[in-house]
Amino acid sequence: MLPSSIFNAIGHLTKRDFIQALHNIHTNLKQGGLYVFDIFNLIYLLHENNITRLTIDWQTKLEKSTVREIQYSTISKDGILASYDIYHEQKQDGEPFVTNAFQTLQVYSSDQLQELLMQAGFKVITQCTMDGSPFHQIESERIVTIAQKI
Repeated sequence: MLPSSIFNAIGHLTKRDFIQALHNIHTNLKQGGLYVFDIFNLIYLLHENNITRLTIDWQTKLEKSTVREIQYSTISKDGILASYDIYHEQKQDGEPFVTNAFQTLQVYSSDQLQELLMQAGFKVITQCTMDGSPFHQIESERIVTIAQKI
């Protein structure tokens, strides 16, 4: 089985925990084994106004209510992606119900990932986009990395 972490799963780990996870994955892989993962690209998110491309505004009409979710994000130079959610439910015969949520992700540049992987005993086979096209530092929203245990 090929270990993988997709849809920014590693971003939910702190940098310290991600480093530990890389060491654990390395320990449990056979020599030459592969590890595949994806994560948001820090350089892309910091470039110009790209962080706003993650903004969502969804509305769903149900039989007796309308539910709207709005999410916006910020990004720090250290790679902390903070996402803020507002949920608004309006029932036909009642007051609106509003809740808020907040989460953070740790994101990396491709160079940072390569360095962390090298320190954990991997070599990077390739970095590309979600559709397999070549990775570009500024234009690629996500980084898919294939690393091999050395």
